[in-house]
Amino acid sequence: MEAKIALVTGAIKGLGLEIAKNLLKQGVRCLVTYFDWLDDLDHMHSQLEATGTAYKAVQVDLRAEEGA
Repeated sequence: MEAKIALVTGAIKGLGLEIAKNLLKQGVRCLVTYFDWLDDLDHMHSQLEATGTAYKAVQVDLRAEEGA
């Protein structure tokens, strides 16, 4: 069986968080990124953990080449 893995940027809130949650609910493992809005970090983790699917969250600035 081939594992499905997705990269979701901006997953700390809004559309990125909803995309990550929906993918995880479908059994797709996710690498999610966030940069700021750290006050929302606990909320993001609780929402993603509730899906029961493995994910990894990484803080990274993808706006510029130096941040990657």
